[in-house]
Order: sequence, then structure tokens, then C-alpha cells
Amino acid sequence: MDQPQTCAKCMAPIGNDAVFLKNGTYLCPACYQRAYPAGEGKKAPKRFDVSVEGIIAIIAVTGVCFLGYKVYNHFVDSKAEERRIALEREQREEQQRADELAAADARSRKAEIERKAADERLKAEREAKEKGIKLSMAARDQQIELGKIERERKYLEEQKRVTEREAKEKAERDALAAKEAAAIAAETNKAKRERMIEISKIGQTIVEAQKVIAAAEAGKPELQRKSAGFKSVMNIANETRQSMLRQYQQEFNVTPAGLKRDDISKWRNPPPPKKAVTQGQAVVDHRDEYAKLVQRYDAAVRDYDSSEKGLAAVTDELKKLDATIAEARGRIDDSNRTLMDMKATPEELARSGVTLPPGGPKIAPPAVGPIATETPPEKPVESNTFTIKPGMKAIVLKNGKIVPAQSVMSLEDEVRYKDEDGKWQTLKKADVDKIQ
Repeated sequence: MDQPQTCAKCMAPIGNDAVFLKNGTYLCPACYQRAYPAGEGKKAPKRFDVSVEGIIAIIAVTGVCFLGYKVYNHFVDSKAEERRIALEREQREEQQRADELAAADARSRKAEIERKAADERLKAEREAKEKGIKLSMAARDQQIELGKIERERKYLEEQKRVTEREAKEKAERDALAAKEAAAIAAETNKAKRERMIEISKIGQTIVEAQKVIAAAEAGKPELQRKSAGFKSVMNIANETRQSMLRQYQQEFNVTPAGLKRDDISKWRNPPPPKKAVTQGQAVVDHRDEYAKLVQRYDAAVRDYDSSEKGLAAVTDELKKLDATIAEARGRIDDSNRTLMDMKATPEELARSGVTLPPGGPKIAPPAVGPIATETPPEKPVESNTFTIKPGMKAIVLKNGKIVPAQSVMSLEDEVRYKDEDGKWQTLKKADVDKIQ
């Protein structure tokens, strides 16, 4: 249902007699008569006169409005341009940051690749070096084994020659004894016969003692060579162990006083590697390297201990040879004294087969200890409270006390030694005066 029309003036409802105006509104007849009285025609439009100043003012106002519009547009455009420039600058900075991050990431990846390549190269070099060392050690062991076989063969040949020579000499001695017995039997003087027999026995004793001395002297060079080899291995092993201990002290900042023997626990049980804090940070793991260092250190300790035992055995053998030589020389001295007491003539000595140096029987000088080894003197060293046994070293302290030791290692701030029970002990280097 349509809304009822109302008069535009009085707002009263209108009917079919309403007047519709050109502006689209309706007027009731009363309001239309009042607004447009009857009998009045259209009025002519009024004339408006505009002065020059008014026109100028209108133009000025129009120009000012136009300039204001232009200024506003310029301000708006400048703001938009500034926003566009700031946006482009932010975009460039963001792109630059992204490029820098990408370059840093690329550099980090490149450094990681180069580090891995260097690690692989070092690993390959170490493996090649270890392989070369193993090959050289195998070749050396083979050479040592061949030398041992050759020495055994020569020893057997020498034994065979000695046996043959002894058999020949025995036959000659038997023949000589038979000859002497026949000559003595022909002698009418029983005392002279007994004297010749005694001289022959003395001469035989001298000959056998000289053979014993020659055999002992022939065996000494090989033992001296072994002793020098064991000492060289001990020096190399000791230097390797000391250098690795210094490396351990420097790496973990351990003082010598706080480091016990073979205490390389941080190499034997290394802590797990730390995780990377930032992206791209390299994680360094030294566990494989520490395991190789521990193997190398243990090998040096084993070499030192085995060489020390070998050196002790060789020293004992040299002492036995020296004792054998001293005992043989003592027998020769006793035989020479007996000949001098018997006042044996050169003719009697010649008939008995005894060969003596010019001037008659001489007393051999007393035997001396081994000269090719660096062992302590055989004579016991007396301390203020005990006796240093032969073959041991003496550590003299500044307070006058003497400490016996089987072996000694001198480090930077301490002295380590093996006591009589075979246990390692430690002394401060400041308390040690000298090592004998």
C-alpha cells in the first residue's frame, strides 16, 4: 500500500487536486495560491553587474584554490614518493640482509666442506704413514728374524768347529801325554817324572782357562750390542712418553704435581663433543685422535718396560761373563804362582807344552767390570741408612739421604723412579741433588 502524499509546505495530506511541481514535490491548492498568486505574471530576471575588482578577486581566489590544490597534490605525491622510496629501501635492505645471510651460509658450508676435506686428507696421510710404519716394522722384524737364524747357523757352525778342534786338541794332548808318559817312563828319576806330570797338568789348566776367557770375550760384543739397542729403545720410548705427557699437560692445563704416572684419563675417557650452539657451527670430536694417542702412549710404555727387562737380562749375562773371565784369570794366576814356586825351567815348560809370555810366568791383573755398559759400579754404594745393591741407581737428596732406584725418569718438575719392589714413586725435582 502506497504512502499518502503530503504537501511540501504544510505537510498536510493532499488529494487528487494537488499541484505537482517541476522539482518533483506536491503542493496543496491553498499553499500553491499563496506561493503563486493569481494574476501575477513572470518577473524578468534581475541584472547583476560585476566590477573588475570582483573579477580579479574571483580569479585570485580561483588561482589560490588551484595553487592550494596543486600544493596539496604535490604534498600527497611527495609523501607517496617518500613511502615508495622507504619501501624500496627496506626491500633493498631486506634483500641485502638475505644475500648476506645466504653468503654467510655459503661460506660456512664451504668452510665445513674444506674442513672435512682437510680432515679426510689428514686421515689418509696418517693411515698411509701408519701403514708405512707397519710395513717398515714388519720388514725390520723379518730382518731381525733372518739375522737371528743366521746367528744360530753361525753359532752351530762355530760349535761344530770348536768340537772338532777340541777333539783334535784332545787327540794331540793324548798323543803328547802318551809321548810324555813314554819319555817319563824312560826316566829313572821318579821325582822328575812326577814334576813333569805336575807341570803338564798346570799347563793344561792354563790352556783351558785361556779358552774359557777367549769364549767369554767372543760372546761379549753381541751382548754389548744388545745392551746398546735396548738403551736406544728406552731413550726413544722415554722421550715419546715425556713429550706426550707435556702435550697432555698443555692441552688440559694439568700441573706436573697433579699428574700421576700413566694418568691420561681425559685421553682414555674423553667427554662427549659439545653440540653446536648456532646453525652452521662446526662440532669438533677428538675421540678418535685421543684413542690413537693412548695407543701410542701405551706402546711407548710397553717398549720402555720390555727394553728395561731385556737390558737387565743382558747386564746379568755380562756380569756372568765377567765373573767367568775373573775366575779363569784367577786359575791362570794360581797356576803361574805354582810354576814360579816350582821354579820350572823353560825346557820343562817346553816339554809340558805350556806357552808363556817372554820373561816367564806372570800374574794377570785383576778383572774389571764391563766397560761397554753404563751400569753402576759393581762395588756396593753405602748410604747413611742402607746399602745400594749392584745394578741399581742412587738418587741423592739435598738433605743427605740416598734413595735406591732400579730406573729413573727426570721430568720438568719431578723425578719418577722405580723402587726395589718394582713400584713407581715420585719426588720433587727441587729436593733432588743428583742422580748417580
